[in-house]
Formats: sequence, structure tokens, C-alpha cells
Amino acid sequence: MRLNRNLVVLSCMLLLAATGMFAQGTTGALGGTVTQSGAPLPGVTVTISSPRLQGTRTSVTNENGAYSFPSIPPGEYNAIFSLSGLQDVTKKVGVSLVETARLDADMKLSAVTEAITVTANATQVMETTTVETNFKQATVNRLPIARTPTAQSSLAPGVTPGINGNTISGAMSYDNLYLVNGAVVNENLRGQSHELFIEDALQETTVLSAGVSAEYGRFTGGVISSITKSGGNDFSGSLRDSVDNPKWTSKSQDSQPTPINKRNNTYEATLGGRIVRDRLWFFTAGRKADTTLQRSFLSVAKGVDAGGFVQVQKRSRFEGKLTGNITNKHSLVASYLNNNFEGTNDCQFGCLDTRTLAQPRKLPNNFKTLHYNGVITNNLLLEGNYAKKFFAFVNSGGSQPRGATSAADLASGSPILDNVATGGIFNAPYFCGSCGSEQRNNKEWDVKGRYFLGTKSLGTHNVSLGYDNWAEQRVSNNYQSPTDFRFDILNNAPVQNPDGTVSITIKGSPTTGDRFVYFPIAFASLGSNLKTSSVFVNDKWDLNQNFSFNVGARYDKNDAKDSSGVPVSKDKAISPRLGVIYDVMGNGRLRLDATYGHYVGRLAETVAGLGSAAGAPAVIIFRYSGPDIPLQDSRLALTQAFQWLLDNGGINRAPTGNPSIPGFNRRLAGDLSSPFQREFTVGAGTQIGKGTFRADIIDRRWSDFYVQRTSLGIGTVTNPANSALKSDLILVSNSNDGVERKYRAFQVQGQYQLFTGFGVGGNYTNSRLKGNLEGESSGGGPGTFGSQDFQYSQYQNFTQNAPVGYLAADQRHKARLWGAFDFGTPIGHFNLGAIERFDSGQSYSVAGSIPIRFSNTFYGSDATKCPNGSCAGGIVNPGYAAPPTTVTYFFENRGSRRWADIIATDLALNYELPVRYAAIFAKGEVRNVFNRKAIIGGNTNVNTAANNGKGLIAFNPFTDTPKECPQGNTAAQCSAMGANYQLDPLFGTPTTNTTFAQAGHFQLPRTFLVSAGVRF
Repeated sequence: MRLNRNLVVLSCMLLLAATGMFAQGTTGALGGTVTQSGAPLPGVTVTISSPRLQGTRTSVTNENGAYSFPSIPPGEYNAIFSLSGLQDVTKKVGVSLVETARLDADMKLSAVTEAITVTANATQVMETTTVETNFKQATVNRLPIARTPTAQSSLAPGVTPGINGNTISGAMSYDNLYLVNGAVVNENLRGQSHELFIEDALQETTVLSAGVSAEYGRFTGGVISSITKSGGNDFSGSLRDSVDNPKWTSKSQDSQPTPINKRNNTYEATLGGRIVRDRLWFFTAGRKADTTLQRSFLSVAKGVDAGGFVQVQKRSRFEGKLTGNITNKHSLVASYLNNNFEGTNDCQFGCLDTRTLAQPRKLPNNFKTLHYNGVITNNLLLEGNYAKKFFAFVNSGGSQPRGATSAADLASGSPILDNVATGGIFNAPYFCGSCGSEQRNNKEWDVKGRYFLGTKSLGTHNVSLGYDNWAEQRVSNNYQSPTDFRFDILNNAPVQNPDGTVSITIKGSPTTGDRFVYFPIAFASLGSNLKTSSVFVNDKWDLNQNFSFNVGARYDKNDAKDSSGVPVSKDKAISPRLGVIYDVMGNGRLRLDATYGHYVGRLAETVAGLGSAAGAPAVIIFRYSGPDIPLQDSRLALTQAFQWLLDNGGINRAPTGNPSIPGFNRRLAGDLSSPFQREFTVGAGTQIGKGTFRADIIDRRWSDFYVQRTSLGIGTVTNPANSALKSDLILVSNSNDGVERKYRAFQVQGQYQLFTGFGVGGNYTNSRLKGNLEGESSGGGPGTFGSQDFQYSQYQNFTQNAPVGYLAADQRHKARLWGAFDFGTPIGHFNLGAIERFDSGQSYSVAGSIPIRFSNTFYGSDATKCPNGSCAGGIVNPGYAAPPTTVTYFFENRGSRRWADIIATDLALNYELPVRYAAIFAKGEVRNVFNRKAIIGGNTNVNTAANNGKGLIAFNPFTDTPKECPQGNTAAQCSAMGANYQLDPLFGTPTTNTTFAQAGHFQLPRTFLVSAGVRF
């Protein structure tokens, strides 16, 4: 993976200095071969035209009869093949985003050279080794599916729900590449796609899931690339109103509150056309949506409705795009897209009361792109691209001014964490909305080119070379609240009042009392800067009619600094991308392929910044040791607790336990490397009648995982907050030892045009995702592995601490089948669209925290020695400053349980009525027509002696086999049988009651949607 001989690598690449590659995520390519009576025909002029192309483009076939049009806008093309003395041939072909289309022609002698033969295009399969799926927006508009790139990608094979978004071919959900007009729109921390698009402005989306060329880097999953419309010589546009209503969504269970009856409108408008014919086009679009959402407060009392609140989210988006020809051979495309969001009643975590809701919150978000395309000679094309994305959190959290000194002000601005009943927040909003905005931005520029070369002995080469300069930045001072305090309730559950407030009882004790958690930030963030410079080279080599190859490589070099300005990575990596296609009959109707490739992921912001103190809060705990405070309003009770703290030394008093100080006890162990993935694929594709089909086997394995180590050899460090205290040093690095993540899949996809106006498509994936690393957490993004032998091995190095098994994103079976049927009537044109979905249940595990104590012996399952699990016992501390009190234990094989399968039938009815130069349209959708219900997530809590001592007994994970107490048994019964763990009473049941999104624990129930508008 690492290579020090950089000059050797660069020299080898520069030997292929004849350059080129089509623009990343903004164009397609067209090529083919011209023959006469089966023999290659050089010297043929090929001219293409399209409503998407300004003017025309020409190419001349080489000695192998081959021609090439790289970097052309996606769309429908006319191609004219001309050679003196031969009859002209005209053909039509569709070019899709990111894909390479093939169009061959056979020319004949003719006495009448003016005659034109018009022939239909023969569909080809597997023109390249990339496993890809393309969705035209015109097709998506007819189907019952959200018109977003993320929703469209869920139709593609190999794409399953992950922890923070879609997982593609087994990767972590944060490690995909999302592109709009060539701009990377990933959010910096968790990798989800920002909504930088307007649905009616999208032209098409392509999903690349395996065998991806060397042009694409900084991912180990897949690529989802979308392009927006670009205007044209003719004026066109649209107006649309899409309507939803929470009342139009059925309940997932009867106990759920009745949804509010509130219509939500999303307005979209587009307009494109010419400023100068074939020279300068414009396209503009807008979107406005004010959405009212019904949310629920967490309930302290099980089964009791705690009431709810309404969120109003205002979104406005604008896009502007210019496409211009400087000359017939040089063009520029510039685009700008702005997405403004403002929301009321923001709840960062589970909320218990109205005081927790922050108002208002803004999320400004935009990108700018510029693309240059220049045809230098018939065989040489050069390109340049620039993109810049901006995103910020404004007023995200509590709005109280900083610097509160009175007990009352501290109480009103500090959130309270319920550690007894719900794990939720109340009393004040989390985070600080008055402490300045947080920014998460990126920028990228690249230069690239392509040289088309034909040789008699070695076939035709599309040789390419490019340079890519990428950087992402985060400026964040992560204040947890305006006061820098949070208060934790540890003993008595809070009480929710009818007026939406919460009352609490506060216990005082030096050892068991409730606690203040103080989050000071010592140094302001300078802003991180994670840079990657890349050189890629690729040769699409067509040797003859039967064999073609893809020979490519990518060289990536990190130059990253954390929020303190300290270098954290100068890692270097080479990623080969190799592929071969065998055309069995030499006519494109049946092809076999195989690929091998490495994919290097982007450096994770959440891991690269672990050693920095700038902008990161410390965690210092002060135990409340004053008199017990009886049940009363949370702010009144907390005012008394803060007054006690101020009267007894405040933040200068001795902390409880060992404070966590950023940059002090967690450091990077040298240069951090980007994790990478190794991939093998084999596949076959065929054309049958009016359909194409392909099948692929994909095998992936990940390496260079992020890990953190703590051991006696690594040692301890002195805590700067208290010189009398020591902390165990944690070193963050990369490793492959004892960490595993593997993905294997068989997938098949196809489409077929049964007859004019009736087409179907679909796919099926059978996959396995196994390992012992999830690699990310919900909301937290990328993380490190610190189990078994990596940290505190004396406490964790047992098999069931991090066993290999099925990971959370594992989904055994996925199937999609869709179709659209057009039929005309005297009163207008109708189209019926349908999607049938099947998703087998994803895995989850029976795992929990168990106690690891610090005196000499475990008492195992012997209830006579350790009644109710209350005895000391466990591992003798060999010398750590703060060894763990609990560790993770998997009581069954990882991923042994499955959530329910999802089956859903979705329907859409489209109507269009032409009126002069326009058409009125309407669309009605029903998702989950038959209202099938499935639980797709829920409670996975396991009770042990660590979190529930009611009869459950500690055990030695190194030697004992734990015994389960059946659900429903009492503490006495569990104790009598010597049980060590018991599944929570609600284990395997949903813990949320949302009816509005599949992000909850239920399958989306039957939902109605309507839209209407006009196109011209």
C-alpha cells in the first residue's frame, strides 16, 4: 500500500503522456468501429449532433476503423458516417452519464452516394468493465419513487441501507462518492449527500458499484453521479407542485398518535434555452418547500404518550447554469446551486420537554463548478474542472450568551441528560447556537486529457492521464452548550409535567450523587485541512473484436493537517485498476469480463482530528455533594445545584475521576493512512432481443483499518488538569491485525422493452457482509477499532469481545422489479408505473456490557458466593491508570438475529394533456399499496450485572459460558438459576413510533403523494 519510490511511479505514468479522460461525473463518451464487408474502414468522417450538444463534433476513423468522442454531454445523438464513394449511414444512439456508448457501422458501395440509409441502434452490453446502473430522470418521473439521487441509487443492485446512509457493495456508508455536476456533495463527517439539487432540474444519475476506473478516487464503496439539465437552442421549462400530508400516511401500529392534517407543498420551476444559438445556453431552476413535521417527545413512563411538537422546515433552492462555446472546439460550463434551510424546534437528540427545542436553525449550503473542454486535435482532448462547496451550521443549539456567572443563568442554559429512564435531553438545547457557526467545506480542481491512438498490431488505445487536487476543511469549536455545562441525572427518573416542562430530584453524594459535566475548550480551532493530490492514468485498449482491456492506476498522496495546524498524514498509495473483456462472438452480443482493483478511501475527519485539542471540548466531572434537592421544576432544582457548585470552588474544585483532555491522552502514532479496499469481479453480459442483461460476482476485502491502542507498554501520561492524576495513553494508527471486513455478492440486472410504450427493468443481489468492524456509529460517523488485543488486552482479549460475523449492513437478498406502461386516450396520455421491492431482514446482535472488576477473583455463576451480582471480583489491575469497568460481550454469534423482511408494492399513475406548446401533467403515487408492515429496527438492549444487577451475576468472559435468564423471569428467578444476562423486556421491538420515514423502526406504511404542473 505504501510506496516510497515516488519518482519511479511518476516516471512510469509520464511515459504515457498522451493524455485524457472524460470529465468526472459530468459527461459520457461514444466510440465504435466502422467496417466495409467486415473489414476495418479507415478515413471515415463521423459527425454527431444532439439537442444537448452545441453545434456538431466530428472524428475520423483510424487504421483500425475506430473512432472516439470523449467528454460529450449525455443525451440522444444522431451520427452520420461519410466516406467518398460509399453510401452515408445515419444512426441514433443514447449516451448516458459516466458511461461509454458504442455505435458501430457497416458501409456499402453505392452508385448514388447521396442516398442515406437510416438504421436503428443495436444495444450493446458491457462496453466497459464498470458495474454501473443508469437512471434517466424522465424514467424516474414515471415511477413511484422519490426523484433524488439517493433514492434512485436504492434501485441499483448492491445498494443497501447502512448506518448513516446507503452502503454500496459492502463499504461503510460514509465511504461513497456523491457527485452533482462533477462537484463532491458529501458531508464532511458522515459522508451523506447534501441535497444540492432540484429534482426537476436533474437529467440523469449513474451508480457505479464495482470495477470503477482510475479516474475516481477517495472512496471504497461506490460512486453516485448526477448531472443537471443545460438548456438548449429551444426554450423549455416546467412548473410543479408536489403535495404530501402526514394524514395521508397510515399508522404502523394502533398505539401511535394520530398524524396532523397539514398539507405540505413543494414548488419547483425550471427554464432553459438559448442566449445565442449554438453558442451560449442558459438553464435556471428554483425550489421552495415549507414542511410541517409532527415529532414526539421521549416518554419517561413506558407506554405513556409524552406529547409532541411540530417542526417547520423552510427550504429554498436555486440553480443557475451557463453552457458556452468559445469556439467550435472550446467550451465552458459554469453552474451554481444554493440550498438554504431554516428550521424551528430543532431537537439534536431525543428531547423530553419544550425547553430543549432550539429556534431557529439555519444550514446554508451551496456549490460552484466550472468545466472547460477543448478539442486540440482530432485525437487529443484536454479538460479542466473546478468545484467548491460550502456548508455551515448557524444558530444550531442554545441561544443564551456565553459567560454566564449566576446560578440561575447557568441553570437556564445547561441541558440535563436523563441517564435513568430515556437517555434523552431536557431543560435546555444541546450545543451552542450563539458561539459562532461551524463550517464543513471542500474544493477540488483537476486537469485531464485523452489521446486516441490506433495501431495495426496492437489495436486501438484511449490513453488518459489526469491530475486531481482535493481539499476538505472543517472549522468547528464544538461547544456542548452556551454554559459549557451539562448536568447528568443518575439516580431518580425525571417527571414530565402536563405543561411540557420536567421536574427532577437531585441526589447529593461524593460517590453516588448526580453530576456536573464541564466541557471547556482550551484552544479555538484553526480549521482542519485534509488535502489529497492524485495522478491517474488509464488505457482503454481494444485489441481486436474479441479482446479489450482496461489498464489503469491511481496515485494518491495525503497532505493533511488537523484543527491545530499539525500535520497528521502524508500517506501515499497506488491503486491499480485492471480489467479484461472477452467478446465471445465478436459482435457485442455476449461478453465476459474480469477486474482487479484497489480503492483508497478519503481520510476520515473524525479520526484525523483525534489528537487535536483545538476546538475540541475537555470532559471534566464534578460530583454534586450538596444536600438532596426534592422534586421540583428542573431549572429551579438546577439553580440550587449550581449555587452549591459556585459556593464550593466552582470549576477549580477537585474533579471526580480522571478528566478527559483532548490532545493529551489520545495521539496519532505517526502518519495516519487512508483505509483501502481490494476488489475482484467477474461478470457476463448479453443482449436478447430488445433487452440487455448482465450478472456479476463481486469480492471485496478492506485493509488499513483505523485502530486505537492502549497497553502497559504504551504507558500513561500526567493529566494537565490535575498533576496528581494519570491517564492511560491512547495511540491511534492503522492496522490489519485482528480486524476484518469482507463482502461477497452475486448480482444480476437487466431491462427489456416488451413493446413500444412498455418497458421493464430489475435486479437481484445475493450478498454476505462479514467481519468484526462496523467502522462507524450512527450520528458519530467514522470511528476506530479498540477491542480485543488493541486496548486493555488483559480485560478484552477474549473471543466474544469482537467476534467475526454478519455486520449490521448485511442483507442477504435484495430484489427490485419495475415497469412503466404508456397508453394514449382521446382525453390525454396515461402512464402506469410500478415498483416491486423485496429486502430480506438486516442483521443485529445480542451483545451487551459486562462488568470487569479489579480485585482478585470472579465469582462466575455461583450465587452463594455472589448473591445478586453485588460482590467485587474480576481482573487484577496490572498497572493501568484507569482500566475499563465494563467491556462488550457477544452472547450469540455476531449478526445471529434478523429484522423482518420488507415487501412493498408501489404504484404511480401519470397523466399528460398536450395544450399547444405545453403539456399539463399530474401524478398520483401510492407507496406500499397493500400496507404491509415490518419491524426493521428496535431495542437491542441486554441486561447484565453491569447495567441491571437484579439477580444477574458477573462472570469471567475468559473462562465462563454465560447463562441466560428467560425474558419475563423475575430477579429472584434469575438469581436462583445463576443467570448472567437477560434480554430486555422490549428486546427486538421498535422503540420509535415515527410513521413518516423509513429511518424509524418500521417499514414505511401506505403513503399517498400527488403532484401536478405544466411542461413546455
